[in-house]
Amino acid sequence: MKEKFVSYTDQREDLILSMIFEGVRKGFYIDVGANESILGNVTKHFYDRGWNGINIEPLPDCYDDLVKRRPKDINLNIGISNKQGIGKLTINGGLSSLNYQEKDKNFIEIKLETLTDIAEKHIGKKKIHSCKIDVEGFENEVLMGFNFEKFRPKVFCIESTYPGTKISNYSSWESILLKKEYKYIYTFGVNRYYVDINQKRLLENAKNIDKKIINYEVFDIINKKKSLDWKIGRLILFIPRKVKKILSGARL
Repeated sequence: MKEKFVSYTDQREDLILSMIFEGVRKGFYIDVGANESILGNVTKHFYDRGWNGINIEPLPDCYDDLVKRRPKDINLNIGISNKQGIGKLTINGGLSSLNYQEKDKNFIEIKLETLTDIAEKHIGKKKIHSCKIDVEGFENEVLMGFNFEKFRPKVFCIESTYPGTKISNYSSWESILLKKEYKYIYTFGVNRYYVDINQKRLLENAKNIDKKIINYEVFDIINKKKSLDWKIGRLILFIPRKVKKILSGARL
């Protein structure tokens, strides 16, 4: 009989990471490009099982949702790059990107920090179990701003295609991880997975994932019909921010 698994993502990231971290009861994650708190969220599965971590999400509405639904996490409304500053985030739903071009008319300016900045402020001596990076073509900049000698996630899950395509782009950043002694272990959908070569137990768990994954019966939340409560919740959450202010200030 197949083992049942509830997945909140369309690329099975939560399932694959749970297989790699089999036997790890509680951990700490960094989610760069966290999206909203439930649908499409890679760490929802782990949060519900006692993990916690840092969610980095530059889109204001998604960030507001994380603040509301992830009180045990550290939620940051910023972008990540290889240096501090101000960046222009092109707004395009799940394909929003810091790869701003002059032709882009729909954008917002956001604060930029490095992953090292974030780790130094919020992590201290905690062990980082996983780091997921989904930044629509900005992976190289994110990795370049991380001090691997001081902070060392055990596993990376990184989107590895050009935004909105199936064309691989990992050749522009994979060498950073390989030089820092991470081992490539698996590709599923648009993501590539890497494990620290010193994490023998996790490397063992990661063996033959392509064969193990078929042993799961996956209940795919993101592609199932949403409940009425969820639809109403999202409608309220994603009312434009100015309209919400007007409504909140209205008197009966």
